Amino acid sequence: MYAKCIVLFTIVVVSTSQPVPATGQPPARPIKLWSRNLSVDENVKMQVQSLIFSREGNSVGVYSTYFAKFDTIYRDFAKLSLLNSTDGTMRANESIGMVRIAADDRRQVAFLANERLLFAVDGRMVIMNSSNGKIETSSKNDAKLYLSTWSITNGSVLMLLAQNGKAKLSLNKEINENMHARSPLREIGSASIAINTDRLEEGLSYLVSVSANGAYLAVGELSNTPGGSPLTLYRISTDSGVKVDILHRTSSTAPSCVRLSPAGDLLAIGAKDGGIKLLGTKVVDGKLLEYASFRRTNWTIADIAFSPNGKSMALCSTGDKDVWLVDIEKKISTDKIALTDIPTSLAFSPNGKTLAIGTFQGRVELWGINN
Repeated sequence: MYAKCIVLFTIVVVSTSQPVPATGQPPARPIKLWSRNLSVDENVKMQVQSLIFSREGNSVGVYSTYFAKFDTIYRDFAKLSLLNSTDGTMRANESIGMVRIAADDRRQVAFLANERLLFAVDGRMVIMNSSNGKIETSSKNDAKLYLSTWSITNGSVLMLLAQNGKAKLSLNKEINENMHARSPLREIGSASIAINTDRLEEGLSYLVSVSANGAYLAVGELSNTPGGSPLTLYRISTDSGVKVDILHRTSSTAPSCVRLSPAGDLLAIGAKDGGIKLLGTKVVDGKLLEYASFRRTNWTIADIAFSPNGKSMALCSTGDKDVWLVDIEKKISTDKIALTDIPTSLAFSPNGKTLAIGTFQGRVELWGINN
């Protein structure tokens, strides 16, 4: 599928002197559709941690955090927000209470059927009901910490969680007729994942990603381990319950972000030094072939998002106020979105025509992507 050679390239900003299409018009630039500040109190600073479009693309779900005083001590709090993707209207914006936040909190939100926003934190399953904006929280269970990454296809939900000192990949069926958060899902199978959950208590964070088709799982450590941080690629089978096979174990130097393409054929690894690698997930001669590698910045890569068709991706860093759009096949940058704030999280709409961007200061922006 991929050539057995290492392809190096430099991302190039395409200027207005680029070839003109047959229509005689230059390619359309990204257009900002709307911008929304999640902070309802100017004294409370929000930060967007992750966001996602609903299955139909009508809503944007957001997980954000803020630092506020509780009694006499300042604590970290989490909030879920639901925005209308058409105009950014705030449909719901509710706190889900105090939360233990790692240095780089990459827990993700997901959408169930009927545009119910799903989140898991500190042993609780949390649902935001889009019909009334209400938050429903399950009772605490024996899970110390959810490593919440999700893949939702055909009414099945794959989620990765830490429980009883072990980690497992859990396959669940949605219970659409029961809107209550205490039973939104029913587990129908699970498989163990080799994660040292004891180190979660020591503050170690894990980078996790499941491909949109639910076929691949990537797990890496967010650490500066000498010789490289461990990174494991798994193949998932859900034909009968859940079966997980290790495809490949490798290491990556100071990774900061791990993302699988929708089809699971590419693995993108962002690093703290600003480098990005694209690896094919097919193992050839005992290794994953490098499809491309490049560096756009010297700052830590904050997030990478693949378009739904897997042909392009967006990326951002912790020190630039820019989001770059990249054509994966041509291996060039096609455009740049300049912001007034540092971006922290990215998500494409289901049709790939819009990009949601979350920022360090609690803003969510929607941009039209036409290239």
